[in-house]
Amino acid sequence: MASRHLGPVLAAALLGLAGCAQQPVAAPPVAAPQAAAQTPATPASVERLLAAMNIEQMMEGSYAQVGKMAEGMAEQMGIKEKDRPAFDRFMQRVTEVMQEEASWARLKGPMVEIYTRHYSEEEVQGLIAFYESPLGRSMVAKTPAVMRDSAAVSQEMMKRVLPRIMALAKEMRSAPARRPAPRREGL
Repeated sequence: MASRHLGPVLAAALLGLAGCAQQPVAAPPVAAPQAAAQTPATPASVERLLAAMNIEQMMEGSYAQVGKMAEGMAEQMGIKEKDRPAFDRFMQRVTEVMQEEASWARLKGPMVEIYTRHYSEEEVQGLIAFYESPLGRSMVAKTPAVMRDSAAVSQEMMKRVLPRIMALAKEMRSAPARRPAPRREGL
């Protein structure tokens, strides 16, 4: 694959994988009765919940995973040894951009707002109780390993997906531009 086409495909693949790795693992679903008028969650309660969920540290861990995924992606994409320094610089820059643009400092405010919009105070208090319980703390402690193993599964899947995406991109570039068929009235 020509190196000028490497960036967009690689960036899309990384963003997809990183996005998956950043998703917090929620508590097991429990059916809760819906009250007609629930008190919205307070920002302070949501911040306590997000701290109990260890979101900031999980995000930092996901950035570290990008570096590890880069090694496997270089192999998958057939990056030649002579192109490896450029690839490594590209991956370093991708990680830096992700850390700058998707930092916890930037995400915390919007996340608190989202949680307060969708959860009641009662629900947030229940989630806090779970995440601060021994079972919840165990889940939080094991989540980085689950994320790491999930990223490995995703990377294996990408070994099959990425060549297909590259083939589609090549097909699209080589296909003549087609004009849409004229619309026929009455159909």
